[in-house]
Amino acid sequence: MASIAGRITELKRSSRQVYAKKKPEFRIRWVLTHEPIALFEEAAKSFARIVHDESGGRMEVQVFTPKEYGKGRWVPPAEVMGRVATGDLEMSQTYATVLGKLYHQMWALDIPFLFSSHAHAAKALDGFVGQQLLQGLVPYGLRGLAFTYSGGYRIISSVQRQIKAVEDFRGLRVRTSDNPVAAALFRDLGAVPHAAPLQEIPALTRAGTIDAAETTWPRYWDMGHHQVQPIVNETGHSLFLTTLVVNEGFFQSLPLDCQQTLADTARQVAVAERIKSIADGELARQAWLARGGTIICWPVGSRDRLAAATAVVANHFAREFGNGLIESIQSMA
Repeated sequence: MASIAGRITELKRSSRQVYAKKKPEFRIRWVLTHEPIALFEEAAKSFARIVHDESGGRMEVQVFTPKEYGKGRWVPPAEVMGRVATGDLEMSQTYATVLGKLYHQMWALDIPFLFSSHAHAAKALDGFVGQQLLQGLVPYGLRGLAFTYSGGYRIISSVQRQIKAVEDFRGLRVRTSDNPVAAALFRDLGAVPHAAPLQEIPALTRAGTIDAAETTWPRYWDMGHHQVQPIVNETGHSLFLTTLVVNEGFFQSLPLDCQQTLADTARQVAVAERIKSIADGELARQAWLARGGTIICWPVGSRDRLAAATAVVANHFAREFGNGLIESIQSMA
């Protein structure tokens, strides 16, 4: 049996090598959108290799950074998503908050303390609820393929204030995404939310516009946030999620076996990216500790108080998101 299995493997390999010499039938342009690019570049290139091999060379994925695609101009995530939705581009991955502008239910993923653990998140995102959310993008010209982390749990960096309790948020000017859930969260805590892209955190801090920022450990280190906001408050209040998407029209134009290859590879790469994202976050944390950086670790009791204080956010948006979405995710813990 072993020799038969080996022969089958060899035949498959030979078949792929023959196909690989042919001109690809389908080209997929994938523009990376989230910063820092290095967080997902490795996963994207892995995706390209696997898709090429598994399709026998019929599909070719070309990966571009925002500046490469814009020929020197940085193309913002919302513009990239617009181009994928219209079919000017075939594929990208972007923040769930950006996709929420098209399909509001995606914003529910930023509900504070929605996910109790990484295992809970994987169960929800890779299961029926996650598939429903991804399917909800189809009317907008996008097919969601899988959820990725892009940094893991959020932290709050700050200039001077150490955030050790719920009361410490009062009056703090915090950079957030433009998700209304994030804005509601900080307003309810007595803080002042300021929506802005992640790359603007250093400039906004130097200008005195913000005192703190929502970010993640890899971004805090790689995007220079540590240079202007030297205190890290580990609130772990929500996950920073991204999504792999492909143009729906392009996806439907592919043969069924190629569709399956894209879907299967996306899920495979997403799982690997989430594992790497967690590891990258821990490396960034250890690097900051090694430099003598300040980290405020919230004990369980304080975190429970924060969760209780922000529970009203979920209640406020429950009707807007509808279909028991928030409750469905919470019940999977």
